[in-house]
Amino acid sequence: MNQPVRYVAMVFALLISTGEAFALDTLLSPLYIGGKIGVSLMSANDIANTSSVASLTKTDSHDTVVPVGAAIGYNWRKHGVSLRTEFEYLNRSNFGYTSIPVFTSSFTPIGLTSKIISQTLFANVFYDFHNATLFTPFLGGGIGAAINKSTTTLNVIGSPVFDTFETTDTRFAWHVGAGVAVQVTEIMLLELSYRHTDLGGAVWGNKGALELTTNSLHANEFLFAARLQF
Repeated sequence: MNQPVRYVAMVFALLISTGEAFALDTLLSPLYIGGKIGVSLMSANDIANTSSVASLTKTDSHDTVVPVGAAIGYNWRKHGVSLRTEFEYLNRSNFGYTSIPVFTSSFTPIGLTSKIISQTLFANVFYDFHNATLFTPFLGGGIGAAINKSTTTLNVIGSPVFDTFETTDTRFAWHVGAGVAVQVTEIMLLELSYRHTDLGGAVWGNKGALELTTNSLHANEFLFAARLQF
């Protein structure tokens, strides 16, 4: 190895070790709390009519909603591991699915309007790529449950006759993604991240009248978070 390259490598190693030593010696607790908000590009695909053989006029829906939530986590860096684990709650409101008429052919034309609230509980794991700068890239993912509650209104088109149903469907959910965090004060970090979230599926209506289902409810999400270390 020539001398300039050797010097650069030594300086780089020194900076990293200094940063690691500071992190390991800090008096801050490994515990942290965080708030999250962002943009969720949600989609429901392959919506099917499971109550009759009538064909649907619309089998997909796409909507943009605002996810809001909080997390509590533990940073394992004090133990020499560049991992964070956390529990996260996130709420996504008013994902819309509207189909007027809902069937391609029907003696009585029926319209459908609906909203879905999707709440997720995740156990997350993140790997932080620590370096000598204030910016820390990370990769991560999580598994948990999605509680998808739909409010569906069916109406006879052109008349005041309508009915409303509420249905809750709980599914296995997961996400994977990446982001970057920046240290703004000794106790606060801000982060931006992207992740793909699989929310399982959803049900509209009920078996007694009309029931539509999907097993493909998912989202591409861009999140902003603020983390406070104790």
